[in-house]
Amino acid sequence: MAVIEPLVRAGFQNFTLVDFDRVEETNLNRLPSVHRRDIGRFKVKVASRLIAQAGRSVGSATKVKVFTEDVYTASSRCKRALQACDVILALTDNHLSRIECLQLALESGAVFLQGGVEILLDEQPKRLLAEISGAELGRYCPICSGRLHPGQASLDARRYVGGEVWDHAQQNGYVPDVPAPSVMSINSLVAGTLVLELQRRIAGLGSWDLWQCDFNNGSLHAIERIDETLNGECHVCGRS
Repeated sequence: MAVIEPLVRAGFQNFTLVDFDRVEETNLNRLPSVHRRDIGRFKVKVASRLIAQAGRSVGSATKVKVFTEDVYTASSRCKRALQACDVILALTDNHLSRIECLQLALESGAVFLQGGVEILLDEQPKRLLAEISGAELGRYCPICSGRLHPGQASLDARRYVGGEVWDHAQQNGYVPDVPAPSVMSINSLVAGTLVLELQRRIAGLGSWDLWQCDFNNGSLHAIERIDETLNGECHVCGRS
């Protein structure tokens, strides 16, 4: 949600939104411009409203396609709409859906970017990390370089099996089931940097394979190319 307004104000006009989640009370301190009256509404429909508002403010004629679907189990119509996009942004909260977005992007030749935050909690935050990475055929694959993990994706997939399999995954801590804390400040940073990375690519200024900021020690890593090490063939990009 945090990336919407910067994208519109950067000149992007056509959007395809895919998400089956609805706004919950725990989202109110994490999603910008979302109100209590939005609780229970599909996030993509709230996002569509925000795109229209931002577009009107800058005189931009925005167009939005909305799919209230899970990208992993999405209809062929939804996946065709995604593959018609020039850019696919994977801003989901699990590896399974991000790998699905990655595969759709590589199959269609779309630019792929993913962004997110990692917060490790005990009695207080132990780690605050913001990260953005991309993908390009023949150059960089988040799976090959370890930025996405098929093993974690297989755990995420247990949700679709349900029953004892899903219960076991939750009970043994394989799948976190705790609402994230208020991270709007970090989300805003990731959103702005993600849009900046798109603008750099469009302007021909180059691209980063990985951008990472660790707020615990103040370190910033911007890596233009990542040397990949792959044991066996990657089932997504096909590299071996």
